Amino acid sequence: MTTLVFALGSGCPGADVAGFATEIKGYTPGAVGDGQCLGFFAAGGPGNSVAVASYQDSTYRTDGAGADHGRGINCKYIDANTVLIDGAANHTLPSVAASGSLLIAVSGIGSSVQTQNARVYSFQMSAASGVQDLTAADNMTIQMAEIDVDTAWTDVSSDGSNFLTLNNHSVAADRHDFYVAISVRPDSTGTKSAWGIFGTFEYF
Repeated sequence: MTTLVFALGSGCPGADVAGFATEIKGYTPGAVGDGQCLGFFAAGGPGNSVAVASYQDSTYRTDGAGADHGRGINCKYIDANTVLIDGAANHTLPSVAASGSLLIAVSGIGSSVQTQNARVYSFQMSAASGVQDLTAADNMTIQMAEIDVDTAWTDVSSDGSNFLTLNNHSVAADRHDFYVAISVRPDSTGTKSAWGIFGTFEYF
């Protein structure tokens, strides 16, 4: 069965695929259970809010209540071409290999294939959300960049452009890994929990 897996980056900057073993599973808005969410916080982690108009200083796997289910690699937007990884040092994109907030892995296709037109979206969760109807998250600025590929962040905060296009993989394989840095800024007060991340891809 073909699967599209989201996994949390963990360990030191430059961690290999084995450092992305913590899967972030499907999430139902309002659910409180195992760590199924990606949470962005101030430096103290869960329970510490990011200030309005500032980007996060920590990234965690959480549940619907924001509980700590494991710290991940934090990728913070500094400027259009710069990422701060885990508070240690600034890097000019495309930055350190395999140090993104997320590993997006496509596998189980059953034969070696190439991929094209892969995208990762940010979207507002609602009853109307779906593959063909993805509106941008409310009152947030969300930046994404594909590590080891992109030389600049992409703002995925506006309807119609709320996605990052990932690099085509022209070498056939049974598994394709994409490393994505995500940095989030609240643009108003209040908890920002009703948004999500969604991926699509084509293979041949």
